[in-house]
Amino acid sequence: MDNNVQSTRYLPKIHFQSTTSVVIHRSHREVFAHLQCIDFTKAKMSTLLFRLRGINVPRGDGFNENPFCHFYKLSVEPYQAMHLGLIGKFWTFNGDLQQFDPSDFKNYPGNNHAKAIWEFRLLNLGFTKTRLQLSTQIFAPTDSIYKRLMRYWVFAKPMSYLVKLEILHAFKRQVLRNSA
Repeated sequence: MDNNVQSTRYLPKIHFQSTTSVVIHRSHREVFAHLQCIDFTKAKMSTLLFRLRGINVPRGDGFNENPFCHFYKLSVEPYQAMHLGLIGKFWTFNGDLQQFDPSDFKNYPGNNHAKAIWEFRLLNLGFTKTRLQLSTQIFAPTDSIYKRLMRYWVFAKPMSYLVKLEILHAFKRQVLRNSA
C-alpha cells in the first residue's frame, strides 16, 4: 500500500480519490441551504445505477433517519462543507454497505470493509457565484482490501466521476429552479 497519502479528519489515509465540481450562479449561502436537503433521486441515471446494486440513495434530509440509505451525514461545516460516510465492500456487486452510527465512523471496528467519504465543498466565487465540489475519498484498512479496491477502482473511477457529475448538475438545476 502507498503510505505517502494524505489523511483527513475521518480517514487515516486516502488511498483512492475522485473529484468533480460545478459552478452555480447563486450565493454560497443559498447553495448551502439547498445542500442540506439534497435529493440524489433527481439524478436519474445515477439513482438507477445505485438501485441496480441494491443501494438506496438519499432524498431530502433523511440521511441518518433512513436505515436503508447507507449514506450517513458525518458533519456539516456551515456554508463550507458537508461530509457523508459509507462503509462497505464497494468492489462487490451489492457493495455490502454497513449500517453504523455516524459518531462511530472514524473508529468503525471492521477490517473487512473499506470506508468512503463523499465531501461536498462550497467555494465562494463572488456575491452570486459558487463552485460546488464533490469528492470521493476511500480508505482501505488492509493490503488485501487495497488490492481489491485497486482492481475495482480502475473501472469505478470513471463511473464515479460521471455519477458525481450527474448528481451535481441535477442539484444545480434544483437550486436554480427553487431560488428563481
